[in-house]
Amino acid sequence: MRKIEDLKIALISPRAVAAKHMIRRVQPPLGLCCVAANLRDKGIKNILIYDTIIEDYSDVRKLKDADDMITYGSSDDKILKKLKSWERKYVKI
Repeated sequence: MRKIEDLKIALISPRAVAAKHMIRRVQPPLGLCCVAANLRDKGIKNILIYDTIIEDYSDVRKLKDADDMITYGSSDDKILKKLKSWERKYVKI
């Protein structure tokens, strides 16, 4: 049986969707931080918080079928790479 200390949990904030001409804002992932703090209190120490918007703010793409909308943040491929590299090491907060 696995011990709670051995669990690895990734908390990921996904890409954002916004109007093309809107001012894009970046805010700290406070919700994810609160969840991570609660998990840490329960004994889980291997937690990754990955905010895709902060990591790849400049990765802006048009939203399919919506000319006036965009999406920005890390791509799915970049998220998968991050998770695979994290599998090899522990991130402690």
